[in-house]
Amino acid sequence: GEREPLYPFTPAELEELASLRTRDVLDSCRVHRERAVREQALPEPAFEARPAPRAARGEVQQLQQAWNDHVRNRDFQTPEDDLSRVRLLGEALEKSGEELEPPLGVSTACEGTTIDVQCGSRRLWVGMCNKSARGGALARQLKQVADSAGGRRIVLVRTTDWPGNPRTKICRYLGLLLSKGARRAVIEESDWRTMMAYPEFERIHGEKPEFEAWRRADRPLTTLPGMRAVLDLSERTTTRAEPEGDPAGGSPAAPAAPKVPAKTKAPEAPPSGVLALGRTMGRVARTVEMPSGELIRHAAFIRGTGSGKSTAAMVLVEQLLLSGIPALLIDRKGDLCCYADKELWEQPAPTETAEERRAKLKERVDISLYTPGDPRGRGLSITIVPEGVSELSSIEREQITGFAATSLCQMMGYNLGTARPKSLHAILKCAIDVLSKLVPAEQVTLEELVRMLDEQDPVLLNAVGKLDVKLFDKLVNDLETLRLGKGRLLESDAERLNIERLMGLGEHGRPGRTRLSIISTKFLGDEQDALFWVAQFLIELGRWTSRNPRKDLQAVILFDEADLYLPATKKPATKEPMENLLRRARSAGLGILLASQNPGDFDYRCRDNIRTWLLGLIKEEQSLRKMRPMLKEFREDVTARLPGQSIGEFHLVREGRVERVKADRSAVDLRQLPEERILALARNTPAPGSSTGKRSVHLSSNPAGNVSPSR
Repeated sequence: GEREPLYPFTPAELEELASLRTRDVLDSCRVHRERAVREQALPEPAFEARPAPRAARGEVQQLQQAWNDHVRNRDFQTPEDDLSRVRLLGEALEKSGEELEPPLGVSTACEGTTIDVQCGSRRLWVGMCNKSARGGALARQLKQVADSAGGRRIVLVRTTDWPGNPRTKICRYLGLLLSKGARRAVIEESDWRTMMAYPEFERIHGEKPEFEAWRRADRPLTTLPGMRAVLDLSERTTTRAEPEGDPAGGSPAAPAAPKVPAKTKAPEAPPSGVLALGRTMGRVARTVEMPSGELIRHAAFIRGTGSGKSTAAMVLVEQLLLSGIPALLIDRKGDLCCYADKELWEQPAPTETAEERRAKLKERVDISLYTPGDPRGRGLSITIVPEGVSELSSIEREQITGFAATSLCQMMGYNLGTARPKSLHAILKCAIDVLSKLVPAEQVTLEELVRMLDEQDPVLLNAVGKLDVKLFDKLVNDLETLRLGKGRLLESDAERLNIERLMGLGEHGRPGRTRLSIISTKFLGDEQDALFWVAQFLIELGRWTSRNPRKDLQAVILFDEADLYLPATKKPATKEPMENLLRRARSAGLGILLASQNPGDFDYRCRDNIRTWLLGLIKEEQSLRKMRPMLKEFREDVTARLPGQSIGEFHLVREGRVERVKADRSAVDLRQLPEERILALARNTPAPGSSTGKRSVHLSSNPAGNVSPSR
């Protein structure tokens, strides 16, 4: 009889799909097709099982944490030969298509060191090209891949960087292949480890209802830079017909469609967990991306004044805010305060991408601006030591009280390199420690320190031991002078420093909103006062990290003018707490971003704790000389190219690789605001129906006047 219009599916089989979402129906049909191709017959039953029900958010988050633990806590041995790498890559490519929305059907067939990939409507010919460029071995390997492509799109894969000298024959031949439609990718060791980890994780957790939701949300494979380069996921915004013929040597059957001007459509946003920094510079530009999780190993932006380092940092911060990661900015000059100025948000954005990001930020971000040191704005008071110091281990307590004593000694002008000030420092450290134990529930104040020293408290005398008690009088006089002259930095009626509130975490957060807090240090007085305040802030932050362990990224902090806090030669009160924070912040999922406009004064010895470096326009020979040791692993002298860069151009250095990047523009055009404007923006704003109170600014229009409580 006449064939049924839905043949080969029976009504009973289709009934299995009747109550599902469209995307789940399409996914089931894709699985059916892949089974039919694999088995060379119509599968029975047509649909093995209904898609898993939507999982609760908490269950997905638990699976996210389980994945992080699985990858980090296991020692996966990555393949050492190309045949094994090709098989692993083929399996990962097939699994990667299931993460996308809508799903992208990917099937593979390995042929030696090449992979025939059916990727949706595209055919790819992926070749592993790991041979050395010496003696022409790599050139012959490239030619072999190109000659065997047979009309498929060529993707050249390598586990180390591609040769970069444009004068060599291999680079010219590689450029010829790229100009005719081929692509290249570098798959790093970390990507291979993730590919190794995924199959075992799927075997353990694949049957759980939340597995599909987690895979679509986290995209553990398609967020890998190497995988995205192989599948060309950065261009998945439109469906394009692949040219017929050999892309490496043949001509297409029809002329390629004209390119759409860049201004007509904003680039596709990167997937969740991936940050777009900008575009590579060269004949074949591509988007430069980095997993947001990399920032728990910190980043540094090094460049001269007015050259775009803060803008590049804020491009990453803005994307983190949109993904729900709060940010805290320590602003010395006043340009980062622009984010609290609603008028600047209404001015035209510098690019279409920035305009699109700005529109989303208006709906998602709460902004709080603080001006410690000036009550005309919004104050923020600090303490000598954080609360709960007495509960710490002896090692941690000794470290924190040492940091606090150093800050106070430097405020009093002590030269800690000489004998007498060292004794004064030891007594003061001991006094802070004793006082924090005697009054564990109260704040350690200058007034209480002076009283304990002046009365020569027996408990303190016992703790000090053989040190000369005559030094007590010196400390009493100097601390009393400090209290009278600088006490405003510690004891005031302003809000108490609270890291949870600054980041909008816990009870201080609002559903659907992400906190951006800005602390302007312009009003703290001279440099010594600012260093003292920031040192106490760093001590408090270090205490917070020990209380809030976390493996994935939960917040970022940007320190502008980081050379002030982490100089190369001097040792201000901020240096040791900052070095301690760089070492420990990773355990709390806290990313530290350091921007320096005086690269010659920045301490590069901390580079072991910083994964990502953006090196911009640097002309000073002293700065270039200091950076050469950290760039010595590269065959060419990277520092020779730094003096010729323009505004917004950087060399991105990470994991033994270096790329030339043109950074994107931030949603707000940064400019230095006058002090009166900063104070006005930070000043208390009454909420509707109330007369006073500290507030966070909302940028989206609403009937409540763009203001809502921050606590």
